Amino acid sequence: VETVGTPSNPVEGSGIDARTLIDPKTKAEQQIVKFGGAPGAAQGRIALLQSALNCNLPDYLLTDVLENKTLVNVKDPGSTKVHTVELLKLLTMDPAYGMKFTLILDKMPSWEKYKGQDHSLFITGKDQKIDYFLTDGGSGSAKLLIEN
Repeated sequence: VETVGTPSNPVEGSGIDARTLIDPKTKAEQQIVKFGGAPGAAQGRIALLQSALNCNLPDYLLTDVLENKTLVNVKDPGSTKVHTVELLKLLTMDPAYGMKFTLILDKMPSWEKYKGQDHSLFITGKDQKIDYFLTDGGSGSAKLLIEN
């Protein structure tokens, strides 16, 4: 325990000990410095994640993609929303920047609707791609693995 004062007359409660709560913003900044990343790929990852923070990507994805009712210029709005949620979840899992993204997203009330759901259920429509289904790997028509 760190104390202030003289050794014979310390001032209690003025230092940091196991009971001291660390500000989440400070902890997020410490994690950015602590976790570098994979060899040879760290700088690219850091640049990408820092750019995502600088351009306020989480806010854009929540308000302009997930909360956009129409997405008129998008061919498959359902899968766009699924992939957007997955991207946001991946950002929160990054060892260095994840906590920072989590703090940003948790301040946005609309994130509550998305963060705990299985959004693969939103993929619907007649123009679905085959890659949304498990197939037997053969060419031709797609079959679910449970079919014969």
